[in-house]
Amino acid sequence: MIWDLPARLSRKRGKRYQTERECQVARRDKGEGVSMDGRRVLIAVMDGVGARDGRFGNAVRLAWTPAMHWLKQYGLYTTLRAHGTAVGQPSDDDIGNSEVGHNALGAGRVFDQGAKLVNTAMASGRMFEGDTWKEILRAVNTHGGTLHFLGLLSDGNVHSHEAHLHQMLTRAKQGGVKRVRVHVLFDGRDVGEKSAEVYVERLEALMEQLRAADFDVAAASGGGRMWITMDRYGADWGMVERGWRVHVLGEGRPFPSLTADHGNCEEMFDVPQNGHDNWEALDVQLPPKTAHTLSPVPFYFYDPAGVTRYRLRQGTMFTLANIASTVIDLLDLEPCDLYQPSIIQRA
Repeated sequence: MIWDLPARLSRKRGKRYQTERECQVARRDKGEGVSMDGRRVLIAVMDGVGARDGRFGNAVRLAWTPAMHWLKQYGLYTTLRAHGTAVGQPSDDDIGNSEVGHNALGAGRVFDQGAKLVNTAMASGRMFEGDTWKEILRAVNTHGGTLHFLGLLSDGNVHSHEAHLHQMLTRAKQGGVKRVRVHVLFDGRDVGEKSAEVYVERLEALMEQLRAADFDVAAASGGGRMWITMDRYGADWGMVERGWRVHVLGEGRPFPSLTADHGNCEEMFDVPQNGHDNWEALDVQLPPKTAHTLSPVPFYFYDPAGVTRYRLRQGTMFTLANIASTVIDLLDLEPCDLYQPSIIQRA
């Protein structure tokens, strides 16, 4: 959502810049940039607001949102792609998330996101040829220690992908490691709720396949991302301590395997400790929470001085990466050629 708050200014356009550095220098150079007198642009990022027509489970659509309706009627409105290859993720099946938003909004163009970078590094073998991986194996093998993996277990491709862990386990065995322990964080946020057992079964099948007389691999601990270690919603720093006690000290409910008692999968939810024995009732006890999706996000533009001065740029599929050049253009600065084009243009 962008408000253009105009004031007196004189435009000095014409020069195009090829690099970020040239842009920054020009903006600091009053003689070559643009002289502005009080021009202001307000950006409001509505975190968690998506654009979807269906009403079922759609809190944004069902809510009373008079401001959003008014802006859509009297301003400029479109939607922005916020997931998939349009914002640098590996495929269009990959959901949007906070990290993608931070990178695309700030960079003004599309970069390969973390998941795609890791996929590429693993597929090419570059990750396992690097100094970090080699040093890890050297340290473990030299001291006869245990190699530990801790991370999110799912194929959400936001913070992790199960294939990354699977490949690292295989490479660890090939690298001569004798003992490996896996500390699992169940998801239920980047993927469907209560889906942890699917990923656990795949992991245990792989570990069973890799086990040998000279390779001891097993899961050492597990818990839900919103209960231990990972998601500190509401400044819940206590979950870090809970994670330390589970992963490092081994203090937790013991299970013979991750799949025993449904792998304790339901601990991915933020539930009271005394509710662990009432698994069937958990769903009705859960507080509301959001989830990442494939939905586009709404974009509203309003100019109090008269929206007729602007119109939406035609023939372009907009993404979060188009925001930066839109703001720069409204400030009467010249966007870098590297940027994605502005969403709006002057009528």
